Amino acid sequence: MSDETKEMTFRSSVGRFTELEDILYIWSDSMRHANLPIPPSLAITKAKSIASNLSIPETDFKAS
Repeated sequence: MSDETKEMTFRSSVGRFTELEDILYIWSDSMRHANLPIPPSLAITKAKSIASNLSIPETDFKAS
Protein backbone atom coordinates (compact mmCIF):
# COMPACT_ATOMS: atom_id res chain seq x y z
CA MET A 1 0.00 0.00 0.00
CA SER A 2 1.43 3.38 -0.96
CA ASP A 3 1.98 6.13 1.61
CA GLU A 4 -0.66 8.26 -0.08
CA THR A 5 -3.23 5.47 0.15
CA LYS A 6 -2.35 4.91 3.82
CA GLU A 7 -2.84 8.60 4.56
CA MET A 8 -6.24 8.63 2.89
CA THR A 9 -7.36 5.34 4.47
CA PHE A 10 -6.06 5.69 8.01
CA ARG A 11 -6.73 9.37 8.65
CA SER A 12 -6.88 10.63 12.19
CA SER A 13 -7.61 14.06 13.51
CA VAL A 14 -6.08 15.99 16.34
CA GLY A 15 -8.48 17.36 18.90
CA ARG A 16 -8.77 21.05 19.52
CA PHE A 17 -8.22 20.69 23.28
CA THR A 18 -5.66 17.89 23.50
CA GLU A 19 -4.46 18.76 27.00
CA LEU A 20 -8.04 18.73 28.32
CA GLU A 21 -8.70 15.42 26.56
CA ASP A 22 -5.56 13.87 28.05
CA ILE A 23 -6.47 14.94 31.59
CA LEU A 24 -10.06 13.76 31.17
CA TYR A 25 -8.85 10.41 29.82
CA ILE A 26 -6.55 9.88 32.82
CA TRP A 27 -9.39 10.74 35.19
CA SER A 28 -11.90 8.44 33.47
CA ASP A 29 -9.35 5.62 33.29
CA SER A 30 -8.68 5.88 37.03
CA MET A 31 -12.43 5.83 37.69
CA ARG A 32 -12.82 2.66 35.59
CA HIS A 33 -9.90 0.97 37.34
CA ALA A 34 -11.62 1.70 40.66
CA ASN A 35 -14.83 0.15 39.23
CA LEU A 36 -16.72 3.39 39.72
CA PRO A 37 -19.50 4.34 37.33
CA ILE A 38 -19.09 7.47 35.23
CA PRO A 39 -22.50 8.95 34.47
CA PRO A 40 -22.49 11.34 31.49
CA SER A 41 -23.41 14.26 33.74
CA LEU A 42 -20.33 13.62 35.89
CA ALA A 43 -18.04 13.44 32.85
CA ILE A 44 -19.47 16.71 31.53
CA THR A 45 -19.03 18.42 34.89
CA LYS A 46 -15.45 17.15 35.13
CA ALA A 47 -14.68 18.35 31.58
CA LYS A 48 -16.03 21.81 32.41
CA SER A 49 -13.94 21.88 35.59
CA ILE A 50 -10.79 20.92 33.72
CA ALA A 51 -11.51 23.53 31.04
CA SER A 52 -11.89 26.16 33.73
CA ASN A 53 -8.58 25.13 35.35
CA LEU A 54 -6.87 25.36 31.95
CA SER A 55 -8.38 28.84 31.39
CA ILE A 56 -10.33 27.72 28.32
CA PRO A 57 -13.17 30.20 27.79
CA GLU A 58 -16.69 28.79 27.93
CA THR A 59 -17.36 30.33 24.53
CA ASP A 60 -14.65 28.10 23.00
CA PHE A 61 -15.46 24.85 24.81
CA LYS A 62 -18.87 23.26 25.09
CA ALA A 63 -18.82 20.00 27.07
CA SER A 64 -21.38 17.55 25.77
